[in-house]
Amino acid sequence: RPKIEIRSVAIQPQAPDTDLFRHGMPIVGSLVVVNTGDAPATVREASYRFFYTPFSLPMVPPLGAAATQLIFDLPQTLEGHGSIPVRIESEIFQDSVLSDIAADRGGVLYVMGAIRFGDVMGAESWTYFCRKYLRREGPEGAFRPVQNPDYEFSD
Repeated sequence: RPKIEIRSVAIQPQAPDTDLFRHGMPIVGSLVVVNTGDAPATVREASYRFFYTPFSLPMVPPLGAAATQLIFDLPQTLEGHGSIPVRIESEIFQDSVLSDIAADRGGVLYVMGAIRFGDVMGAESWTYFCRKYLRREGPEGAFRPVQNPDYEFSD
């Protein structure tokens, strides 16, 4: 049976020797979509978004119309234990938000999304993911899974 997971969510500067969070520029990075199962998985729908909030996560994941398509050549089949690296990019955040993220003041930056995939028998499943940016991990920070079953789960 296929199983889709997200690994290696990362952001990087848009040019050498520049900041991760540049005023007037989107945040850019990548993530890896992995089929950890033995059987092929056909990805039929995949979306994501960057989400910043000065509060806790909302009760309902805020994907909807604000989400961006994650993989463009759909449907796409991932063989068992196969993976696809994917580029991600945010909308342009207000300067005050970028300053808060860079200085680790107050709010939190997340990357979240949903992937619908099927197996060779036609059964479909969803994987939802949500990664929280932790500025104080390592020299550039790191994204870690949230411990919330409404945001991070597979069916």
